[in-house]
Amino acid sequence: MSSNRGVGARLTEALVGGLRPLIVLTLRELSHAPLHFGCCDTHSKTEHPTGQINIKGRYPLLVLPDRASDCVETQDVVHPLFLQICACAQTVSVTLTVSDRPAIAPMDTVKIAVIGGGLMGLSTAVCISESIPQCSVTVISEAFSPNTTSDVAAGVLIPHKFQGTPIHQQINWFKETFDYLFSIYNSAEASDAGIILLSGWQIFQTPPAEKYPFWSDVVLGFRLMSDSELKKFPHYVFGQAFATLKCECPPYLLWLEKRLKRNGGQERAGKVQDVWELYGQYDIVVNCAGLGSRELFGDKGIYPVQGQVLKVHAPWLTHFVRDGSGSTYIYPGISSVTLGGTRVQNEWSLKPDSSVSKEIFRRCTALVPSLEGVQETREKVGLRPIRPAVRLEREVLLRGGQRLHVVHNYGHGGGGFSVHRGTAKEATRLVEETVTLLSNTMTKSKL
Repeated sequence: MSSNRGVGARLTEALVGGLRPLIVLTLRELSHAPLHFGCCDTHSKTEHPTGQINIKGRYPLLVLPDRASDCVETQDVVHPLFLQICACAQTVSVTLTVSDRPAIAPMDTVKIAVIGGGLMGLSTAVCISESIPQCSVTVISEAFSPNTTSDVAAGVLIPHKFQGTPIHQQINWFKETFDYLFSIYNSAEASDAGIILLSGWQIFQTPPAEKYPFWSDVVLGFRLMSDSELKKFPHYVFGQAFATLKCECPPYLLWLEKRLKRNGGQERAGKVQDVWELYGQYDIVVNCAGLGSRELFGDKGIYPVQGQVLKVHAPWLTHFVRDGSGSTYIYPGISSVTLGGTRVQNEWSLKPDSSVSKEIFRRCTALVPSLEGVQETREKVGLRPIRPAVRLEREVLLRGGQRLHVVHNYGHGGGGFSVHRGTAKEATRLVEETVTLLSNTMTKSKL
């Protein structure tokens, strides 16, 4: 039945119980790898056909000396190792793989609170729920879609440079995000997630210093505009043509919410007044609060840049047009076209200004005259969370003898959509490091 009956019995029992266990093997057991054993293990009291239990996955692995003991020293743990489990018709094939993720020692379910129900909070929560099965994730926010800043944004993937962040890291963030969304676009999920492919032009009144921006190899079909194309925009002398992706909101945010819940995550409506109120309820706090970090974490370096846009009904528009300065843009979407925009520093008001709307409309119709015919117009205002650099790091807060573990992921300004999956993956890696730290602390306390 099995080349290693003991491993099969232990693993089957844990999986049938609905657990995502830490797999513990001895060095001698590893010498028999790859391991093969049946799900109907004779050491189990009940038969459990393969189709009745979900056993596919990637499980953290601890390797012990051949002679097991009650006390396991940290140096006895070989990591980072994982077991990759693939279900077969009658057996389970267990294969050893080496990973750059840290091995996580056994502990109770890790409770994680993510503060912020916008794009950053939801995408980070989803990424954590996908990558760390033993975690319970709860998103806490005063507002969810359609009442977030993310719902105001056009959601187009055209990155800008973040100050204080190495350019190679920004490229990685953007590529991670683009590839992730492109895979959704090429799947049956595209309609539900609101992901579309959008082509168009970015135009300049004076040639930019970089004719080929750092992201030109990531978007699709990047090229310089021809002279005949530029004739469409007589006041512009240089342009770039390419296709990129657009996240339609609210659909994309709602899709993230559904994905989180499908992974066992939860949402909790409410404002966190003091981050220490989460102490004792959660093991790790992930901060995606954006501007809320000013009060919650004392970040006086973050400030709002107000942006006002118009959402209009113009289904005949199928290509985007963006002034290279970022001051004026026309982004067609599924249900509306976004016209923008403005950048007003240190303005906290969310009230639309009708005179500003008229100016936005004037600038956009100068680029695309057919917009003169639009009938339906909605005004939207959002606040971009700007700081000297994206904050993506671990922090341990101290109060008396208490320690609160925090992972920060905020301060993306108006460029969040272009890098959200990339920074979510980085934040998830920091959470994994924190889980490992907590696990090792628990292990040492028992010795």
